[in-house]
Amino acid sequence: PWPKNWVAHFLRSEDIDIALITETHLNTRLNAEIYGYKLYTCHHPSGSIHGGSAIYIKKQVQHNEGPSFCTPAMQCTVVSVRLNGGDVNIAAIYSPPKHNIKEPEYAIPFAHLGHRWVLGGDFNAKHPLWGSWITTPKGRELYKSINSANVECCSKGLPTYWPTDPSKKPDCIDFFLLHGVSSSHTDVSNLDDLSSDHSPIVLTLSDKILYWTPRIGLTNKHTDWDKFWRTVSESIHLQIRLKTLDNTDQAVLHLQITLINSAKLNTPITKARSKGIFYPKEIWKLVKEKRAARRRWQNTRDPVDKAKFNRLCKETKKLIAEVNSKSFEDLLYSL
Repeated sequence: PWPKNWVAHFLRSEDIDIALITETHLNTRLNAEIYGYKLYTCHHPSGSIHGGSAIYIKKQVQHNEGPSFCTPAMQCTVVSVRLNGGDVNIAAIYSPPKHNIKEPEYAIPFAHLGHRWVLGGDFNAKHPLWGSWITTPKGRELYKSINSANVECCSKGLPTYWPTDPSKKPDCIDFFLLHGVSSSHTDVSNLDDLSSDHSPIVLTLSDKILYWTPRIGLTNKHTDWDKFWRTVSESIHLQIRLKTLDNTDQAVLHLQITLINSAKLNTPITKARSKGIFYPKEIWKLVKEKRAARRRWQNTRDPVDKAKFNRLCKETKKLIAEVNSKSFEDLLYSL
């Protein structure tokens, strides 16, 4: 059995709101409740203790249980929560490695989850799109289904499966898929925790777009280093006695204060500037279609595909020009 107490500690220490658990090895006779969390499960259809998926969700999080999707090839647990003003289905999936799933079979759970969903878990499929170093037949079929259903893949690209056999290479088979949820509202991190041969992945969903926190430093590229060293030379005292431990601590403190004050005096404060224009969703969708058309033309060299690629290029260029013009007009009006 998997260590429930370790999972409980991880959920509380990391303040996890929703946890997606895969390959649970649970059935109706086994209890895996954790205090403060509601548990939803999807057992293997055979009823035996193998496979399966589960979701732990904080009881104070408003949610509803969704209909699970259960086949021998995929066990999927679903809950529905409110995000960005609408309902989003959060699903945990486990797909055993022995099943060779084809593209149409992946389309069934995608359609089952509706218009807005986040699907995460152990797919046991390998493809460079989510960070794997090889491509397996199962991964190739999942990749086709992702492109067909306009699904986004959300992964850090780092290994998540660490086999005990040293001859086997670690690989990435655990990741998230998004549909109707913008990736600009997400952040993914890999953690070295728990005792499983799969390392946990944390996906942060936000009401607002997530930004990297800028590094805070005493100096920047505008620091006047000549003035900095002159200020240090004028402020430093070299006649401090270093006979006792207190004398040494006082000298170190004086040096630290001198360096900090000199850096502040000779480093101008810079304001963060906007990194260009934030384009609307329509442009990103058109850019994605253009990229797909280009890949298709490069593979087929068909004149029809070339014409479609050229048309999408013109449409994208026109729409971006309109957005740029509108953005410049708004800037002029705001001056």
